[in-house]
Amino acid sequence: MTDTSRDDVLPRTLRNLYLALAIVAIAPVWSAQYLPTADGPSHLYNSWVLRELIGGRNTILAQAYAIDWRPHPNWSGHVVLALLMTLVPPLVAEKLLMSGIVLLFLYAIWRYCGTLGDEARAFAFLAFPFAYHLPLQMGFYNFSIGVALYFLILAVWWDHRDRPDARTITTIAALLLLCYFSHVMPAILAAGSIGLLCLVTLPGRRIGVHARHLIALLPLVPLVVWFARTQGMTLTPGPWSLMGHFGYVEQMWVILTFDQYQARLGFALFVALAVLIMATFVRRRWRWREGDAFIVLTMVIIAIYLRAPDMTSGGTMVLARMALFVVLSPLVWLAPRLPRKVTAALVVLFALVSIGYSGYLVRRYRGLSRRTRELVQAAAPLGSKATVLPIVRDVRPPGSFVPSLAHAIDYAILEKGDVDIANYEAGLGYFPVMFRPGVLLPEATALQSQSTAIDFGPLAARAEYLFTWHLPQDAPIKAEIDKFYVDTGGGEGGRVYRVRR
Repeated sequence: MTDTSRDDVLPRTLRNLYLALAIVAIAPVWSAQYLPTADGPSHLYNSWVLRELIGGRNTILAQAYAIDWRPHPNWSGHVVLALLMTLVPPLVAEKLLMSGIVLLFLYAIWRYCGTLGDEARAFAFLAFPFAYHLPLQMGFYNFSIGVALYFLILAVWWDHRDRPDARTITTIAALLLLCYFSHVMPAILAAGSIGLLCLVTLPGRRIGVHARHLIALLPLVPLVVWFARTQGMTLTPGPWSLMGHFGYVEQMWVILTFDQYQARLGFALFVALAVLIMATFVRRRWRWREGDAFIVLTMVIIAIYLRAPDMTSGGTMVLARMALFVVLSPLVWLAPRLPRKVTAALVVLFALVSIGYSGYLVRRYRGLSRRTRELVQAAAPLGSKATVLPIVRDVRPPGSFVPSLAHAIDYAILEKGDVDIANYEAGLGYFPVMFRPGVLLPEATALQSQSTAIDFGPLAARAEYLFTWHLPQDAPIKAEIDKFYVDTGGGEGGRVYRVRR
């Protein structure tokens, strides 16, 4: 939908500005000791377990865990973290991974926005606040890698759509496999998107030649079928109404992670995107162009979003995940044909918003890191190379919608070289690390809610230490804990208990 006569509408400095802002965008990651994500500490811990199991260095870990070598998704982030931890400390490895995810996302959006020409690259700056989207802040590192790969795959395929040779097919197949081993959802979307774009761009091409692109999808098919048969796949739409789906995008809740400031920013981003879309349709030349295939793709993504289930194959927050594709997919075909000065003004505005948002995240990251540090310091009395059962309440610290303390105890457990016997990843069956048969997996939800009577006798035989966070003295399970464990210290809000001998 771009006009080739306007391909030079953006100066060469635009790329340099985007690169500079991308570097600024990772400042929050390096401003804090601990990253305020929900599942991030668990992924870091299990990646460390993976490394230790491969190296055979920790006997107690080998007694509790084993490597699940089956071709599940969720491998890429764990492998990268495990490799990084051979070179740098765990906390640095996690920061390097998250920085890489943010930079890969921004690079992919830059490539994606430039697919149909340079004009849409001005609107790549709109994506900066989405680099720290809700799934990433929830610590869904593998999914976040998959999101970035999705947009990169589409950009690479489009650039080579007229060359369905062995090199193109091999490149796309490899990227799709990498995407699958990050997360199955963006991999399926990427394969489906390529199929749709291939179909829409068929006119004027020889079907036998153009269809060669579909060969790149073949290695992905048996993996997806295997995963669906192993984990199941729910396709029943969720209970959200049409207005509920619209409201989610209108408020851009996909970036709502810390406070209502993000809701106000999200609405402003929605208005900007809506105005640009309307201007594109008003000012476009009404004849079909090959690039309009991406408009068709956006419409299909919206249809999938409206019919998406609440959860499927064990994955949650499907609505939030799909909303991200709904919001970002139009960026490639935005072509409002604005005057050069107006486009430049928008770039400056988006850049200022990006810098301001990075500063906002730095403040939030530093403040929430202090809360995590309090929890980790309270766990200092934990023994080394022991088994630990964490019981954590108040997982959402003040100033955050993300439950950043849900698995923060894994930072301390990793530091001690311990076994987390409430390790949720090891019990799910689709992560690289799994529990060995016979290893007790306690009912963590019942423990944290304290709504159910728990028999700590069997737990005491498995867990040498308990760690509690914000557990009231009058909690129903407190008396039961005292029967089997002795308080060995802790800090404000957190206590460590050692099994009675």
